[in-house]
Amino acid sequence: MERLKSLVYRYGLGDKVIASIEKAERLLPAMQQTLCFVTETINTRLKEFDLNEEITDAIHDQLIPALYLQRVAQRMTTAEKAQPIAATSQALLESLRQPEHPIMSLPEQERAQIEAVANECADLFQRSSSAVEGRNGHLALWHHHLHRLSDERLSALTIVHNYHNAAGNDTPAQRLFQRPHDSLFAYLLNQVDLPRRPAQKRVKPDSKPVLAMAA
Repeated sequence: MERLKSLVYRYGLGDKVIASIEKAERLLPAMQQTLCFVTETINTRLKEFDLNEEITDAIHDQLIPALYLQRVAQRMTTAEKAQPIAATSQALLESLRQPEHPIMSLPEQERAQIEAVANECADLFQRSSSAVEGRNGHLALWHHHLHRLSDERLSALTIVHNYHNAAGNDTPAQRLFQRPHDSLFAYLLNQVDLPRRPAQKRVKPDSKPVLAMAA
């Protein structure tokens, strides 16, 4: 990080870039702890199978990442974003399914057990990383919210204050002009376009073993 900062100063990139680097630096300890926890948990679970090094490495480097990428692809908002992630996941799994791969020499029942544990590990990493990202994102939004009110937000809050009758009393606008006014809520209903219907929930495909041997 210090080297990055020195490069920023050397090329005069400004304080905003330095602030971004320092923000990333503050996130590193939490991410390191998350990765250590997940890695230790995965190692502990895989030791239960007493596998050779080649198969263990394949689970670490291919199977669990592929299953995790499946989850990431499912969370994408568009097919365009999901497709390359799903393709990477599929490529990793396809190499594991080849008849000559050592993992295919294991009994089918043991492969199913390994796949179940790998799914648990992928879920664990997803939950752990989401917790860190979600917490940091939440704090960032609050910081942005409190740092400065935009002109649009300030105008909206002013209108709500002047025209919204929350407590059942006269609004400030009524007291100022000495006459009633239309309901702010009714006015908004007439002026604002209704939101689109939410997208239909995607139907998840039937769960099939990912370690089934390729034909």
